[in-house]
Amino acid sequence: MQRIKGIRVKDITNRNFGRWKVISFSHTKRLGEYGYQMWNCICECGTKKVVEGKSLRQGTSFSCGCFVKERIPRGENHYHWKGDKIGYEALHKWLRRIYGNANKCENPDCKSIVKTYEYALLKRKKYERKRENFWQLCRSCHRKYDYTEETRKKHQNQIPWNKGIKTKKVVEMKNPLPK
Repeated sequence: MQRIKGIRVKDITNRNFGRWKVISFSHTKRLGEYGYQMWNCICECGTKKVVEGKSLRQGTSFSCGCFVKERIPRGENHYHWKGDKIGYEALHKWLRRIYGNANKCENPDCKSIVKTYEYALLKRKKYERKRENFWQLCRSCHRKYDYTEETRKKHQNQIPWNKGIKTKKVVEMKNPLPK
C-alpha cells in the first residue's frame, strides 16, 4: 500500500486487466462512508476511460466494449440473418439506423401539417436493403399511398375486431416513378 494524493491505495499502475492497461490513478469516488479508487485506463483498441479499481480487480470490466462487439457476428454471419426474406420491421429498422428517421414528406402534392414521417415502399419495387426503393412520407400521405382497397380488405380479414367496421374509400396517389 502506498499513498497517492493523500489516500491509501494499492498501486496497480502499468498492470493489465483483460484488455485494459492501467495508466495512472485518477481520483477517489465517495459513496457514503466508502471510497472507490478510479483509474485512467487505455483499452487495446485505443479507447481511454476512467475505470473503477474494484471492477478491474474482480474482472467485471474487461474492455471498453470492443470485445463484445468483435464477438457478435455481422451481416450474413449473424444468427438472425434471413437473406432475401427480410421482414417489414427489420427493413424499417435498418432504414432508420443507416439513414436516420424520416424527416420530411417527399410527396409534391402534400398539403399536410403532420410532423410524423415514415418510409414507404415505392410501387413496383421490392423490399430490399436499398434506399432508392423507399421514399419519405408524412403519415397521412403514407396511408393514402400504401393502403389501397386491396390491402384494406386483406387487413380487415386478419383482424377479428375490425370485421364490422366500414372503411372510407381512399384516393390512390400517383407513383413518383415514371411507368
